[in-house]
Amino acid sequence: MAGFDCCSIFNYLIIYRHKPIALNESSFELNGQASSANGQSGEQEEPLSSEKKKSVEFLSNQYDQVLKELDQIKAEIKEVSKKYTEISNVIAAIEDYSFNYNVKIVGMPVVSEYEKADETVEICIHLFTALGVKDISPYDIDIAHRVPTRRNFPNKPNPIICKFTRRISKEKVMAA
Repeated sequence: MAGFDCCSIFNYLIIYRHKPIALNESSFELNGQASSANGQSGEQEEPLSSEKKKSVEFLSNQYDQVLKELDQIKAEIKEVSKKYTEISNVIAAIEDYSFNYNVKIVGMPVVSEYEKADETVEICIHLFTALGVKDISPYDIDIAHRVPTRRNFPNKPNPIICKFTRRISKEKVMAA
């Protein structure tokens, strides 16, 4: 091939890769030179040497292996994503179920700065009694505590979460 082989063309392209206009012009020039060289010599392309064949075969095998590993990774990601979705759904269902026992009370004044759970339970019972629910006792409440809000308003007390031991007790309070 009159002085042109793959390496020299590759080196030529590397040198001029930062010059796109020159590269386009040079590619036309190279194509012309290569076709005229092939036409003048009348030679056909020489077969690949055994070393080059081995290199191409090796690269082809490596490429196929990378594709197989990529497919395996995609399958694993899909499986992990599916499990993540299932776990998220289960967690959401558990949270929803646990909220069946909770009541959020907003606007109740704070008894003391360091209000204990027993004091918060008593506040809830007094509120429920004032609402007309007579048969609620401290045994119907698992725990009651204040929860901080995302935005800390200095004039507003933190809401109370009252968790009942039975849903029936919560339903009595919610019906009032």
